[in-house]
Amino acid sequence: MTMAGLVELTELPASGSRLQDRVLAGEYFLIRGAMQAAGVFDELKAASLRGIRHALGEEIARRVEELGFERLHELVAPADLPRVTGYAYEEARKIAPALLKRAVPNLFGTSGPFYFERYPNVRFHVPFDAAAGQREAFREFRQKHGEGKITAHGPHRDSWLDCPLNSVNVWVAVGPVDPGNGLLIFPSSYGAPVVRNGCHIRHDQSPGVPTNVAMQPGDALVFHGDQLHASVVNHTNQTRHVVSFRLTLDRPKFADTHLQTYAYSPLAVGPLATGPLGWIAEIPASIATTHLKTRIRQAKKVIGLVLGKKTAHADETTRRTAAPAAPSIEASALKPGDIRALDTKTCVARLGDGSLVAFGRLCTHEGADLALGYVDGDRIRCPWHNLPFEPHDGASPCQSLKKLRTYPVRVENDRIVVSPSTTDTN
Repeated sequence: MTMAGLVELTELPASGSRLQDRVLAGEYFLIRGAMQAAGVFDELKAASLRGIRHALGEEIARRVEELGFERLHELVAPADLPRVTGYAYEEARKIAPALLKRAVPNLFGTSGPFYFERYPNVRFHVPFDAAAGQREAFREFRQKHGEGKITAHGPHRDSWLDCPLNSVNVWVAVGPVDPGNGLLIFPSSYGAPVVRNGCHIRHDQSPGVPTNVAMQPGDALVFHGDQLHASVVNHTNQTRHVVSFRLTLDRPKFADTHLQTYAYSPLAVGPLATGPLGWIAEIPASIATTHLKTRIRQAKKVIGLVLGKKTAHADETTRRTAAPAAPSIEASALKPGDIRALDTKTCVARLGDGSLVAFGRLCTHEGADLALGYVDGDRIRCPWHNLPFEPHDGASPCQSLKKLRTYPVRVENDRIVVSPSTTDTN
């Protein structure tokens, strides 16, 4: 297992620095002002505003430009967010080839060709409470476009989503990013054999303690797509707007399934790139055995459906089976920052000040096992989306979520004893 690390840069890498080699070795980079230095930020911002304009009109777009993307939820009804994101997707797709052709040499210090995913990922995360009544509409959008666009994404690797094993993610802040709505990267899991269930980490797997940084518009996080990463559930009062690009500096290498469309940069810009012959830019990445095998599997599935044959579907629903718990815990063995499972429903933790607290084991957001979370001062953090809970009363910053149950706890002869719940909110 390789230990990854965050490196912060205040200027673009020098020519010939081969940043990609360090990224693929586990380092990840926060490049301050990257898009402005590369000369493409204004274009990226304008594309998002055009998407808003197409969806909701000139006046709303003008107000968003005036107040900032962080105020988007004050101007756009949550029910309109899927439509806004859809239009912004199209605008980002149009500019991606030319934008990346200028930006990639500056970001990576190389002038060589590269491959890039046709559709950049446009992400508008409004405050969780603001969108509490739109969960069904957001679920439908998630099914079409994937998680992480308008809803928080749990810990995952991009190759679990059929992306190349050698993909590099350029995650760009178009508006301000706060640690309360940002991107989580779990460095201790890099290269580790993390078990997944479908495209998510399995419920009994610990992702580790994440890094989570504040970003200003134009800053970029550059990391290997196989870094375990996730979204913070937005518990701030600001909208987080990000556009991310997946690319490879060498030919894309797929593990098994090859569904994503990657364009070859020398063929992706020019008179043949935007018309009916635009597919030509996708040929170099498609000449691979993984792509052929995937298409054959798809054809067999279609034929099977036509013939009425049943196909087995993998169950990608994360199981809520709690990990085993110790029958008893010695209080003296529990150090500040430790969390332990007492049973299938209850956890106990020692906070930074040395006090003991006991609370419900499943996060009220999406059911993550809090026994795999971590202590952050006097709060408990969810292992999937970094949501903080106050262990004394079970409250989180998301008012639309239920509180955790909390339990009185005492020590008898060095044995931790938890009394019945004092709250009944679940």
